[in-house]
Amino acid sequence: METIRRMILGYVADSGRRWTPADLERTVRRHLGVNRRDIRRALRSLVEERLLDYTYLHGCSFVEVSFNRPVRIGRHIVLLPAGMRAASAAADAVIRLTPGAAFGNGRHPTTRLALEGIAFLLHASDWRPPHGSAECLDIGTGSGVLALAALAMGVRRAVGIDIESCSRFEARANARLNGMQKRFEILPTELADVDADFDMILANLRPPTLKAILPHVCRCVRQGGAVVLSGFRTGDEADDLLEDYSREGMSCVWRESENGWQSAVLMTKTTFATARSASASHR
Repeated sequence: METIRRMILGYVADSGRRWTPADLERTVRRHLGVNRRDIRRALRSLVEERLLDYTYLHGCSFVEVSFNRPVRIGRHIVLLPAGMRAASAAADAVIRLTPGAAFGNGRHPTTRLALEGIAFLLHASDWRPPHGSAECLDIGTGSGVLALAALAMGVRRAVGIDIESCSRFEARANARLNGMQKRFEILPTELADVDADFDMILANLRPPTLKAILPHVCRCVRQGGAVVLSGFRTGDEADDLLEDYSREGMSCVWRESENGWQSAVLMTKTTFATARSASASHR
């Protein structure tokens, strides 16, 4: 049974694809030669232990890693479902999230990578906000998890913008749940209408949007500030996007990948020299 459980967990967690229960059953049977009843019993036990979950999309059932439990992201961040308690280290940034439809609950690699990029910037690099306590802009805030993590790791104030009313509602609920509603302002504003500058800018979006917002990112990031980007694929997609940002005077000091997705931390070139050594040691 334990061999079946390990195989199921490995496929679901590491393959980078969505698995239906039937796909899992066929694959495990092909590799181990075990019967359907044992596979279903192993899968049921993993769901009961909250290691895996059933999700539904377009009328189809999938098996995914469960986030109805504490989930550690890197060394510093723990995502915790609302109402659940978990032991954590004093240095952990614990973010409680309500279940909802907005993007950003930690299920997708781009969210996890963006969180790791924020943790690198605030914990592992030599970067310091150019104007004392940092202020952060989260573009397309979704659930608000990125901004909340930044606040939990020392950012003084965050602004999240999103044109989706559902996302704004959930981000506000998560801000209240984490006691950060006074430090996290959530607005229905388009980026083009943002009339302020920030030490940190966060954007977990697909490349066409990340390219389209580049002039506004340059306008809104303070000299000596940093940008955390996520939502793009490894390879040519990542290289092309980061080249566009480099032409505007930003230097990439950190890149990480997961299941074909990538995230990056960029800094204006005045901060590049101090961050480069920290990036090398972090790797």
